[in-house]
Amino acid sequence: MSDNFVGFAQSPKADPNRRLKTYATELNLAADLKTIFAAFNEPEFYEHSFDKLVKLDFRQGAKLTFEGETQYRGTFARIDIPREIILLTELHGEIAFRFKDRKGSHIQLQVKKALLEDEISAWSAACEKIVSNLGAAFGSK
Repeated sequence: MSDNFVGFAQSPKADPNRRLKTYATELNLAADLKTIFAAFNEPEFYEHSFDKLVKLDFRQGAKLTFEGETQYRGTFARIDIPREIILLTELHGEIAFRFKDRKGSHIQLQVKKALLEDEISAWSAACEKIVSNLGAAFGSK
């Protein structure tokens, strides 16, 4: 090895007490997909669906900061319009918005996070909040 070799960091081991939980639902919204995609560019969408947004940068890899009961951060892991938008947050985990129809407004919402037993109820409530706020913002069918 040379003196300039940096090497590779060891992968952290997963916490054996945490279990991967998935919250999945499908939404039929009254708004069309064009309106829904446009909302992802508006800070009001995130403040209504999640928590108060400090700064919005709608680009893949962009950092977001939310202020709710506690401050938490997020990032856009994938933006593939018109198929899906994946947002990672410290509070929710991976939030995947998958758009089924290009003409309709059928959305598959899937949230995944590794949780301890005592974190599950608060996380489930946060997931329910997203679903109810999406329905209120865009009109559930």
